[in-house]
Amino acid sequence: MDKIGIFICNYNKADMVVKCVEAAIKQSYKYTDIYVIENASTDDSVKRLESTFGNKISIAKNKENMGW
Repeated sequence: MDKIGIFICNYNKADMVVKCVEAAIKQSYKYTDIYVIENASTDDSVKRLESTFGNKISIAKNKENMGW
């Protein structure tokens, strides 16, 4: 099977990004890598992602909001 990447952009939407990652993990195609592009959120997005998903996802932490 071919492996695909799922990229999710986030900026100050901790609840939404956690739900989005949960949905991506639960989908039926199992050959995926999940990446969250974190745009310098000031809420607890990074902390929640790291504590909830650990090494199941990769987080790219931007120093400023780079947009979409």
